[in-house]
Parts: sequence; C-alpha cells; structure tokens
Amino acid sequence: TQPAGWLGLAKAPIALNDLTRADLSVRRAMALSASSSQANLLLGYIKVKQQKWGEALAAFDKAHELDESDTVSLCMAGYVLGKQGKSDDAVKYYGKALAINPGDDMASRLMASTGAKE
Repeated sequence: TQPAGWLGLAKAPIALNDLTRADLSVRRAMALSASSSQANLLLGYIKVKQQKWGEALAAFDKAHELDESDTVSLCMAGYVLGKQGKSDDAVKYYGKALAINPGDDMASRLMASTGAKE
C-alpha cells in the first residue's frame, strides 16, 4: 500500500473522531514515506484534536521543513502557538505564511484574529 492510501484511510476515522485509528494510519504512511509533508500535516491535525499541543507543533514544523512552500503547516503551527498563549510567536508564523503567499486566506484570517497588522 502506498503512503497516500494510508493517509486516505486516516481521514474517515478523523471524521468519526476515532483518533487512535487515524493516528495508526498516519504513522503507517509515515513509515512508508518518512518525507511525506502531508502525513506530518495530518498527524499534526490529529494532535490538535487531542489537544497535544507540543506534538502538534512538532508535526506542523516537520511538515513545513519537508515542503517549504506549504502555508497550511505554518498557519496550523501558529494556531497551536496561539492555543498555548504565545500570540507573538503565532503572528510570526502567520507572517511567514503571508510572505510565501500574500493572498493566503487562512493566514490572513488567523492574523486578523490576533489583532496584529499584516
């Protein structure tokens, strides 16, 4: 089975809030392809749903490291930092996303939610 197949298998359990099964599927995808930014992104999302902020941030940072053009990983890392009360750090992540893609709607909305100026 290809990593993408395991990622697809993770999405249904996430929707059903079966995070244990989703986590297992994502980790299987990661075992098949350690360089999958999408697997790390999905793992981060699972960790957000579990409110495991440190693990979520690590996964989003890894996803961005693997795909530096991906702004979703930056936005999600900023979101996690905001949840941890680190709004200044969150703003930096949103700013990085906007530097990559000035028209990024998610980054713009998240930045606006902090009250900071783009």
